[in-house]
Amino acid sequence: MNWQCVFVDNTEPLVSKEVGTPKVEKDGNLFISQQTPINLSCEDQSPHPVGNETFQYRYRLSDDCETLSDQNWTAWAAVDGTIHFQEDSCHQLEYKCADGLGNESEVGSEIDIVDSKPPIITKTIEGPSYAPEGSSCDQNATQNPENTCYLDLATRILVDATDPQPHPVGDVTCKWRYALGQEGFSDDFGDWNTSFPIFFPEESYHTLQIMCEDALGNATEYDTEYFQVDHTPPVTTKEYGRPLYSSDTESGYPRWITSATPISLSANDDEGLHHSGVAATYYRATQVGNGY
Repeated sequence: MNWQCVFVDNTEPLVSKEVGTPKVEKDGNLFISQQTPINLSCEDQSPHPVGNETFQYRYRLSDDCETLSDQNWTAWAAVDGTIHFQEDSCHQLEYKCADGLGNESEVGSEIDIVDSKPPIITKTIEGPSYAPEGSSCDQNATQNPENTCYLDLATRILVDATDPQPHPVGDVTCKWRYALGQEGFSDDFGDWNTSFPIFFPEESYHTLQIMCEDALGNATEYDTEYFQVDHTPPVTTKEYGRPLYSSDTESGYPRWITSATPISLSANDDEGLHHSGVAATYYRATQVGNGY
């Protein structure tokens, strides 16, 4: 007599899914990035699991997660158990597994919003600034170390960062740091700061770096800017021409002049570490009579 043992397995396996990081749950939606792994697992059920499970998945895209069309499904595709989405969009995912006998699990489904775009940084200079001819204090120009943009100690740099479309997760945070140089720009940076606006308390060459990221960790490259800070005022020199008379030869005061006497004013910005130059020289004259 010959006999053999045969196992009958008609039980469908159980498929499950785990979304890795980065991920953010917000307003009832799950945001992920193109780097987020979606891991599928399949468990063939007792009493006689045949095992040898395989996975399949498909998905469709939508700009707004509301208009998901049945015409947009991809074909079912085999996967080794880990899925990554390569498009920034709203994805509806369906997934299933089968055991070695072809018993299929129920189809699982979820909606994932993929955002892999870093924030966009906009900077505004508020307060005194000056650029000599051929240079600019525009935010694009200040990224060039050959450009010259002078700021004052009172100047503030305002930073605005927005998470771009099509599916921004938002919650953008920014930080900044800077390096000082006496003779030129340096890359010896200090600690990161998270308080804004940005200001510089030293007269020096300043290499500024700004970095922003959204809630998924999509980060900008370092936004590097170059500034010189000048807070030393110019020195003004006054000279009298002729005719001129003074009764005190030591002090030179008081002085008598005529309406034809020239008074020459000159100014230089040679003091301090950084010389933004003389923008203008102003004067006023007040008649005080003989009793001053």
